[in-house]
Amino acid sequence: MSEFEDRTVDVDEAGGLQLMVSRVPLTEAPADLIAWVEGTLQDRLTGMGKAEARWCSQWADHPDALHRLAAMFDEWQFLMAGGEGAPSLHMFIREVLDYHMPYLVSRESGIFAQCGEHGHEPHRRIDAALAANSTRGGTPRSAEL
Repeated sequence: MSEFEDRTVDVDEAGGLQLMVSRVPLTEAPADLIAWVEGTLQDRLTGMGKAEARWCSQWADHPDALHRLAAMFDEWQFLMAGGEGAPSLHMFIREVLDYHMPYLVSRESGIFAQCGEHGHEPHRRIDAALAANSTRGGTPRSAEL
C-alpha cells in the first residue's frame, strides 16, 4: 500500500501546516502556493523542458490545475515537515510528481494542452465544451464513454 493513502489531517496534528485541503474549493491561488509553484516546483523539481510538455503561465486560471498543484503542495509540506507518516523524497517524486505532471503538461491530453501556441486558453466547464461540440455536429464525449 502506498504511503499516500487518503488521510484526514487536522492542522494541529500536521504541526501547524496550513494545508490547501482546508481551503478547497480554491477560487484563486494563495500566495504560498504561487511561491511554491513558481519557485520550488519549477526551479527544482521539474526538468520538463521537453517538446512534449506544455506549461501555461496563467496556470492559476485553470481550476483543475490549481487543485492538482495544491494537492502536490500539501504533500510537499508533509515531506518537508518530516516525522511519522511523512513521505520520503523518492515517494514524493514517484507518487506525486510522476503522477500529476503528465495530467498537467502533456501536449496531447494535459490541462494546458490548448495553451501555448495561441496563448492562454481560458478554462471551460466540461458541460459547456460538450455542448459546443454537439452543436458543431460532433458526438458528445459522454456518448463515447
